[in-house]
Amino acid sequence: MQKEMTIHAALSYLKTADKRIDKAFEDDQYIAYAKVGADKINGVSTKTAKEEMKSSYQSVTDIIKTVAAIKKAVSKSNAENTIVVCGDEMTVAEAIYMMRHGIDVQKALLDKLRNQYVSAKSSVERFNKSAEEKADKFVESMFGSKEKATGQDAIIAREAYIKQNAYEVVDPIGIVDEIKRLEAWINEFETEVDSAIQVSNATHTITIDV
Repeated sequence: MQKEMTIHAALSYLKTADKRIDKAFEDDQYIAYAKVGADKINGVSTKTAKEEMKSSYQSVTDIIKTVAAIKKAVSKSNAENTIVVCGDEMTVAEAIYMMRHGIDVQKALLDKLRNQYVSAKSSVERFNKSAEEKADKFVESMFGSKEKATGQDAIIAREAYIKQNAYEVVDPIGIVDEIKRLEAWINEFETEVDSAIQVSNATHTITIDV
């Protein structure tokens, strides 16, 4: 017999099925022993005990079979059905991967960009400040005193020294804009993805043999 259900209903079933299987493994008995010719097993008639063991085993194997069928059907559906997140079309499977794993890689990349930007900027500021301090000492040594180091020639010499020893940020990727883009994408993805998947799960159906 075939049964049709939404992905949402299938996932709800799976949540409870594992607990039911665990409980069955803990509580159910599928075989027993008794004295030859005994009419009871553990206080229950042998006939009833046999029927209960067969019924319990049939029940748990049915659940296991249904779980396997649902997981297979859900995986197939997720690989085929698409949603739109951040303006990009992707399969539900791709969206789930991004939500559970891929987004962490994007966040790690964002942290790397931020840290390197701050480090490069602070290093340039530190080296340039040092260059200015050294330029002052250079001009003073050249012109004899701090007072004499204020003329036009001294100013030109100071600027030339700083220019020769200056540092700058080397930024081939436009890191500030890239940080903003990545921040916006991560925020938008996390805002949209769960809702998009829920809508898809509520509207798409699977058919399984039960």
